[in-house]
Amino acid sequence: MDWSGVHDAACELEHAMMDEIVKPLERTLKEPGTCPHGNPIPDESGHVHEQQSEPLSNLSPKDRAILVKVTDEKPDMLRYLASLGLIPGATVEVEEKAPFEGPIIVKVMGATYALGRSVASIVQARKL
Repeated sequence: MDWSGVHDAACELEHAMMDEIVKPLERTLKEPGTCPHGNPIPDESGHVHEQQSEPLSNLSPKDRAILVKVTDEKPDMLRYLASLGLIPGATVEVEEKAPFEGPIIVKVMGATYALGRSVASIVQARKL
């Protein structure tokens, strides 16, 4: 399933599934700790295990990082980020950061993109 539609489908299933179905499904999926967008799934006791990360917009030029999660799960934003390769697990390097809230130039999978600060702020990363 396309990752841009997963969030809405999961929200609908969450309220319609019985525990007898949820447990085997979790085992089949190997009990994922995050959704496809990298956001944590609470464990059985409701505890959320957050990975250390910071917004891509906080990184400096020459910083390399692994993308951890996307906090805005709107389908159009997810499609856009996926088209750039900006998905959890991808390695990114900040090449340039324009002053005065200008764009952030990033390199991912050999391609270079200019991201607006608002877009860069919803992509969380862990420095390498």
